[in-house]
Amino acid sequence: MEDRDPWYGDIFIELVDDALFFRSPRSPQLAGPLEHFQFDTFIARWTDRQLMADAYASFGLTPEGSIDRIAMKAVSPATDFSYDFHDLDLRRVTEEGQVMVDKE
Repeated sequence: MEDRDPWYGDIFIELVDDALFFRSPRSPQLAGPLEHFQFDTFIARWTDRQLMADAYASFGLTPEGSIDRIAMKAVSPATDFSYDFHDLDLRRVTEEGQVMVDKE
């Protein structure tokens, strides 16, 4: 699955060794496995442990049950504010490269 954010660009959620993996080509240090937390929320455990900035990744679903977007939030309140996970607006990108948006 590919998502896009205006700041981070394309984000990839991939299946690696039977586990979900978060990858950001524009910010390569933001890469790591997604560990299920609860409900539709996972924890991104960055491979670079020096970041000290694990983040919740909550998947937003369409009424049909497919993934529409991802919201993120730092796991720890002590995480450096400059990560701005809460400002990310990851929206799924269709195969044609168009960003999916809500239709009225």
